[in-house]
Amino acid sequence: MAKTSLPQQVILFKSSHPEQKVLKECLEKWKIKYFEAEVFAKIPNPQIIEKTPCAIAIIEDEKGVEFLRSIMHFFPWTQRIMLAEKPGVSLLETAINRAHVNYFIKLPLSEESLKKYLIKANRRFNAYMLPLHKFQALSDVTKDLIEDNLRFKMEAEKDALTGLLNRRSFNIYMENFWLSFFKNQELFALAMLDIDHFKLVNDRYGHPVGDIVLKNFGKVLQENLRKSQDFAFRIGGEEFALLSKGLTKEFMASYVERILNIIRALKISADSHVVTFTFSAGVADATQVNAPQELVHIADNALYQAKNGGRNRIVIYNKTLQQPSK
Repeated sequence: MAKTSLPQQVILFKSSHPEQKVLKECLEKWKIKYFEAEVFAKIPNPQIIEKTPCAIAIIEDEKGVEFLRSIMHFFPWTQRIMLAEKPGVSLLETAINRAHVNYFIKLPLSEESLKKYLIKANRRFNAYMLPLHKFQALSDVTKDLIEDNLRFKMEAEKDALTGLLNRRSFNIYMENFWLSFFKNQELFALAMLDIDHFKLVNDRYGHPVGDIVLKNFGKVLQENLRKSQDFAFRIGGEEFALLSKGLTKEFMASYVERILNIIRALKISADSHVVTFTFSAGVADATQVNAPQELVHIADNALYQAKNGGRNRIVIYNKTLQQPSK
């Protein structure tokens, strides 16, 4: 596919905003197929997301953010484009931190801007897909290519910086854990972790030191896993996750508290600096939800409350927790 090509299809958040009509007219003009839904659950066949370079949402409130967030958790390589008129700082912060939007287009919609960002999103999506396609192609190779097969598999499953499992692996493990819980009542718990004030670390000491902090955090997580029981993931940026078999949310919180105490005592020497840091965490277990995506959502809500409550702490989700503000 040419580097400057538009995507063949996109996913749209269903909106009543007047610019939605303009957006669809542009897509039709450029012969781009689109699937429109007001919530993730109403996408006719979620598997189409894996073949769709980008999702577009005109965002007026948190509904559009949650739509893009659901897309991200199902298939993180699908690029997320946010359209808005004059988003407030709170809504923009929520879109960036929760849905990890890739591109922002200011309304009223300009055909030139839309085309530019669709091309960028398509190019970036294809760049992400290339190693995955290579891995799939290598699955049937002969013995002399087994070494390459393993290498590509490692690239697809592991985070290069920390060596932890990556977001793609997290999605797979979540589905497998949920299947075991649904069929055999095998309980599991989830913790979403986020390093506190990580941007300040990068701003104060530089990104190389920030990378050292991420590596050390990954190392602590790795060293405190029970074999075949606990699994650690780097979700993206300074966000991590832990999945644990056989634990209630209360026992999971105790486990994460032990890790937090290790991190609190950790002193990292880097570039003539001594760096310390903490993290916040949100915890939930499978008994609290009806679907794996819901478990991620409520654990994230608990994490939000931990950050909002002062950081350097762990919050167990319960229904009385407030939703993140718009």
